[in-house]
Amino acid sequence: MSDSDAAEFLEPPIPVVPSPFHTAEREALQKQAREFAMGRVLPLADELDPKKGEIPRELLDEMGELGYFGITVPTENGGLGLGAFEYCMVAEELARAWMSVGSIIARAQGAGTGVADEDRRAELLRRSARGEWIGAIENGRLNLTGRVDLQMAGFRPTLTERRSSGPDTIAFDLALSPVSGAAVTDVARYQRAGVSPYRTAEVYCGGRRIASIRLIQVG
Repeated sequence: MSDSDAAEFLEPPIPVVPSPFHTAEREALQKQAREFAMGRVLPLADELDPKKGEIPRELLDEMGELGYFGITVPTENGGLGLGAFEYCMVAEELARAWMSVGSIIARAQGAGTGVADEDRRAELLRRSARGEWIGAIENGRLNLTGRVDLQMAGFRPTLTERRSSGPDTIAFDLALSPVSGAAVTDVARYQRAGVSPYRTAEVYCGGRRIASIRLIQVG
């Protein structure tokens, strides 16, 4: 096989939006995402991914300006006001250049903005659409020795015990340091000696209680 044949063989096919899903607007958005992915994302991926480097903040800001963090966020909240089809289309193009960049936009799109206060929700939606409010996945448990595990995707968490609301409750202040890489998972552990007398764990962030977890003791 000649070099030209090999290059042709390795060339990935360009995805095309088929009928009846094709529109001029979708084609333009797909083209924009493809050019951004190949022109901006791929060179950074080639440089940083082999070193397990983080996604540069500058790149995230550019993605925010293009609206990729707010594809499904309503236009009145600073998003593009589009749907899941457009989101998947953009994510596919970005992932062709760097999988982490293709996946990090899933943690925006209004994730983590469902709070009761309307003004606060609108503020978070605007920040989400700009890529300034990127969600995380949390899961917590306390075992018989009193260990609390918080596994956060995309953030480096630190737990500090604080005064609780009752004798059978343990409470923590949670501090989050954002990690730019989409596939980063850190685990923060808080260890107590002896058998845990607690039934509930409360988690506070920024002075507000963000979670109250009923504890299940496991071996």
